[in-house]
Amino acid sequence: MGWLNFWPRSQVNNEAEDEDEKKKKAGTKPAADTGEMKKFTAKDLAHFTGENGSRIYVSVKNKVYDCTSGAAFYGPGKAYAVFAGKEVSRCLGKMLIGEEEANANWDDLLPEHMQTLDEWDAKFESKYPVIGTFEPTDEYYARQKLFTP
Repeated sequence: MGWLNFWPRSQVNNEAEDEDEKKKKAGTKPAADTGEMKKFTAKDLAHFTGENGSRIYVSVKNKVYDCTSGAAFYGPGKAYAVFAGKEVSRCLGKMLIGEEEANANWDDLLPEHMQTLDEWDAKFESKYPVIGTFEPTDEYYARQKLFTP
């Protein structure tokens, strides 16, 4: 009975402390910060592209994800770097690898594009923490008129 008193407490506490690390290694995302969600305009979001050591934020369906752990995809010079620092719902729904339709309202997408967007949103949701919301501006809605659904 006395031997329990000598069990290293640090070993017991390590399980709880390393839970996020275990989740990262297992390919699941760690719990998001429970603090208040930040609000980002297109101008605010543009600062988070991975350039100069910044974090990488991508907005999908007006939810801002911290994609820094996906820098191999979204970091500077990578295949999807054009999505970093932008609201990219129209691009993802229409499967466009480019930024032309970024930062534009997406609620007029065709049903098949909306389905594709929903699939992308689920993928982001499963991999990256939501850290804020994208705040539409008049320009965001005006840009929608430039593109076909």
